[in-house]
Amino acid sequence: MPSKLLQKTVAVVCAAAALCFWRPADARAAEEPWYFESLGVAAARDAGLSGAGVKIALIDSGVNAAHEDLVNADITGYNFLGSEPYADPSAYGDDAGHGTLVCGILAATAGNGLGTDGLVPDASVLMLRCFSSLGGSANAGSGAKETIRRAVEYAIAEDADVLNMSIGGTKQSLQELEPVFRQAADAGILLIASVGNGGGTALYYPAAFDCVTGVGWLTQDGTASAASQHNATVYVAAPGQDMFGPDWRTDDGYRTDSGSSFAAPVVAAMAVMAKQTDRAIGTEGFRALLRQSAADLGEPGRDDVYGYGAVNIAAFTAALKSPQTIDYQTNGGVLSGAGYDATYLIGKGGLAVLPDEGAIAREGFAFTGWYLDENCTEAAGRIPAGSVGNVTLYAGWEEAPAPPLPRPEPCPLCGRTHGGVFGGVVTILHRVIYWFGLIGRNR
Repeated sequence: MPSKLLQKTVAVVCAAAALCFWRPADARAAEEPWYFESLGVAAARDAGLSGAGVKIALIDSGVNAAHEDLVNADITGYNFLGSEPYADPSAYGDDAGHGTLVCGILAATAGNGLGTDGLVPDASVLMLRCFSSLGGSANAGSGAKETIRRAVEYAIAEDADVLNMSIGGTKQSLQELEPVFRQAADAGILLIASVGNGGGTALYYPAAFDCVTGVGWLTQDGTASAASQHNATVYVAAPGQDMFGPDWRTDDGYRTDSGSSFAAPVVAAMAVMAKQTDRAIGTEGFRALLRQSAADLGEPGRDDVYGYGAVNIAAFTAALKSPQTIDYQTNGGVLSGAGYDATYLIGKGGLAVLPDEGAIAREGFAFTGWYLDENCTEAAGRIPAGSVGNVTLYAGWEEAPAPPLPRPEPCPLCGRTHGGVFGGVVTILHRVIYWFGLIGRNR
């Protein structure tokens, strides 16, 4: 019998894994995932968005890193299971298969003629093993709140850029984890989670936290699965049916599975692409890109089934690479001439040339620079890192001092200046004397 701790934590695992159907897949021939074409993955490939230089952490059941389609991937990890101190922190292998498939969707080697291709095969993967299907003290803490808390703190300490959580639970006690997820978001990590597979409206955590982007799942015909949760936590929907990838039981086997667990890494891959473009992109910037690029389905606008719509990687790539507008609010000044930019590119905003004092003027005022706020308190010498979409800059001004009065010319006779009305008369007399003196000398 499983321990009481394991019984308690299996409910957390099952919340994510319920209704995730699977079948073994024995074929080893290279197979492009069915969703690559519908998502337009080729556009990301053409743009070089393969995840290079980005670290994505996974809270999951571990990974079979020796698999032929993962052995060349950049995978490290940490095992958070076992008695204190953890029996073997390096034992982040998979005994359930869930984490290996999630990892394969993200990082399976592309173009090796085997199995499948990952969406971001060049990303660095940090596997945080927090779940196990086995009992015993070596797996103590499986799915427990403190186990997950430690994993999130580890992801922060290891400078992860994205955190995928194909997990979820409905217990109210899980809300106690919100502070650590908020800490991760404040550290710049993009948090992605599956919304659950109960087919109802119950909230699953961590997807229900405001700082986490929740993902529902679509079937192969592009409609929402009846098993996907439908509630306010659904931000977008992504393919989640018949997701093909590496098997955990052998080093050359493959399998297929379905569920929101496997839709979440699709959106996590898009978060990796955003971070590859600009490491400073935060949650709101990433969500703006998702809204801009998603295909609206269901009720017009956001709804609880599709969120803001079905993700599309080609449209997302276009949004990342399109010029973004710079709106110059001159505050009474006048822009003239050229030599400055009206747009910027995401990730390259610091290279945009802003108008200087030679390109903007206001009578009676001196230009003090550009600012991010209307009150002109936050100076902006360049477009801030992490900017997405329209950026508004405000011109700052200060009253120019009155020009100084012209100083009287020194007297040519005595070399002094004579001020006032009487001084003016003296200056004129001295000039007359000086002038007659010159005439006399020239004779």
